[in-house]
Amino acid sequence: NSTTDGVGSCNNASGVHFTCIDFGKQPGNSGNSALNFNPGHAVEVDHCIFYLNGNKANMLTYGQFDGTGYDANSFHDNTVILPRGTNGMGPDAIGWSGTSSTTGGISIYNNKFNTYVLPSFTGGQHQDGWQGGGGAYFKIYGNTFTDFLNYCIFGDPYGSGYSHFQCYGNTFTISFSNYTQAIAMAATVDHPANDVSIHDNVATGFLIPFTFRNPTTNPLPAAFIKCSFTNNTSYNGGANIIDPTITQSGNVNYPGSGPVTPPVVVP
Repeated sequence: NSTTDGVGSCNNASGVHFTCIDFGKQPGNSGNSALNFNPGHAVEVDHCIFYLNGNKANMLTYGQFDGTGYDANSFHDNTVILPRGTNGMGPDAIGWSGTSSTTGGISIYNNKFNTYVLPSFTGGQHQDGWQGGGGAYFKIYGNTFTDFLNYCIFGDPYGSGYSHFQCYGNTFTISFSNYTQAIAMAATVDHPANDVSIHDNVATGFLIPFTFRNPTTNPLPAAFIKCSFTNNTSYNGGANIIDPTITQSGNVNYPGSGPVTPPVVVP
């Protein structure tokens, strides 16, 4: 079903496939997101172009999925262009999660995520590239993220934990100086991380390029089970914050004077 100012409402969708569609410029101001799958099953979105221009847009696409293995649902080879304000606010790109802590089956790969300044933006969303609420069987790889105001990839720990989560081969660039992070992966006592691997990613210009930790003030340590952070590289940024119980190797940080011009120019 078409929304009044978005892409579509596909709640309870099963076997839906969007491919090779230029959706044009959409405000995306109404509802939770411009493209909903709540819930969704066996969904694929690929080779599409999404451009939001609403000054109150909240999110491009939201969904909860019930996959019980890798690659059951996918968002790949798309171009996403989103507005951002001047105060840290802007719509999220993807809010896909599992329907429970043991389901999901979500693969997000080979996409280009870009933002542009919209001075009139008044929405209340802290802008992230992907922000999940927990689940299992995730693969996020081969994507490029440019100029997101908060986290390019945010494993939000307050919904449920993450298991069997792979994040690799992504490229992140920020062209202005603030407190953004390329990847912010989190776990808490109640919502642990199990078999989470973050490796071979490259970030440029971030004050804190990568974090993988318990962000709460709870004095008990978070549960990191078979988790690793390896072979990640950062340029022109600060230090990473990684929990000491996580396996680490091959990570390199080349500090510099500040951010750089991004390689992607938003139209």
